[in-house]
Amino acid sequence: MSTIKSSTEHLTLNADGSGKDIKFQANGVEKASISSVGAFTSTSIDATKLSGTVPNFTSTGIDDNATSTAITITSDGRGLSQFTAKAWVKYDQINNTVDDSHNVSSVIDSSTGRYKVSFSTSMANTTYTAFVCINDRGSFGDDNFVTDTETTGSFFVRTKHQNAAGTAYSQDFVSSAVVFGD
Repeated sequence: MSTIKSSTEHLTLNADGSGKDIKFQANGVEKASISSVGAFTSTSIDATKLSGTVPNFTSTGIDDNATSTAITITSDGRGLSQFTAKAWVKYDQINNTVDDSHNVSSVIDSSTGRYKVSFSTSMANTTYTAFVCINDRGSFGDDNFVTDTETTGSFFVRTKHQNAAGTAYSQDFVSSAVVFGD
């Protein structure tokens, strides 16, 4: 038998029996319930009014006392912070194709030994860092590439290799770039 009882300190709603829920209704329409195991469900919850500890949730270094945003999760699932890559690309220079990327809209062979990497979402400023390396068909090369002309929307990758006449030439390699910054 279910009971409602009150005292000077408490209002007690009791649903006796296995699998019995406490239901809250307005005009005959259920608005919320508490299951027999204590799970609360609602058709709408004002999260700004909730307080307490979330069960089965562990967080290290991020709490409600934080003075700044440590990480932001965007609607497309990206995690943005100072410690996550803002962009990366694996580019096949042999076939002039992007194999895979994040926040890179295109890589264009702009001239001999020079490639333009454009961002899908621009960087906040030009003080970012781009690391570039090559894969010479199975082994990583040394510092064969440098970056130059960084803008908020793109940067250029330029080969440091030159032929005997001192002229830069295009590499037939797979290159990778990773970008960190704001």
